[in-house]
Amino acid sequence: MPVLFRRASRLIAVLLLALACAVPARAEEEKVYEVRMPVDLTVVPLDGVEPPLVAEPAPTPAVPPAPAVAPASADKAETKKAEKKAEAKAAPRTPAKEAAQAAPAEKKPAPVAAQEKKPAASAAEAAKPKAEAEKKAAAPAGTGIVRDIQMAVRDGVFVLRVVTDRPVGVVTHLNFKNPRRLAVDIMGNWRRPGKAAISAADGPVKTVRVGEHPDRLRLVLDFRDGALGADAVPEIAKTPDGLTVAFPVKP
Repeated sequence: MPVLFRRASRLIAVLLLALACAVPARAEEEKVYEVRMPVDLTVVPLDGVEPPLVAEPAPTPAVPPAPAVAPASADKAETKKAEKKAEAKAAPRTPAKEAAQAAPAEKKPAPVAAQEKKPAASAAEAAKPKAEAEKKAAAPAGTGIVRDIQMAVRDGVFVLRVVTDRPVGVVTHLNFKNPRRLAVDIMGNWRRPGKAAISAADGPVKTVRVGEHPDRLRLVLDFRDGALGADAVPEIAKTPDGLTVAFPVKP
């Protein structure tokens, strides 16, 4: 019994599938052989009389646009301008107008201003040689010679005396720490023949060392411990044959 039931159910499924495929095919065959007749949409009146034909309206001819006419006011304004120009040309010149026209031609202050600027420029040019001369005086030309270096303490003031063969120019100084020392720079080309270091047995300064450089001569003062309470602020005085460097020290 179960085997027969299975076979019957399969047979029923096959028949249903075949029927489902046959119905659309039949509908397509009926559409292929379907014939439609054209339909006439003309309305025929009941009394058999045809309606009269309505004639189409004839097209109206295009009218060309009228040419633009210039306003009369513009022509009047132009004619007035032309009349005013003619009157201005024909009118006689009055003395006031001639004076006004001649006034711009009489203005000639520009050359005077240019002449006034020349002295200012010449003054600036004249000042250049003076500045150059001052620079040369500050840094004497040639090589200077330091002939002698002397140290002394007078009334609690240390004095360093530098003797040269010519007046010195610019002189500067710098303070250094660890160890305490003071550097004095004589700007220019200077040489110190002989010893490069000068020692002192007592006093606030142990040694004065001399260093020659291309643009200056440096004197370095090495202080003893406790000789200065603060940075040395030297008083530098120039003399015709050198300079002096002085500053107070502890007694």
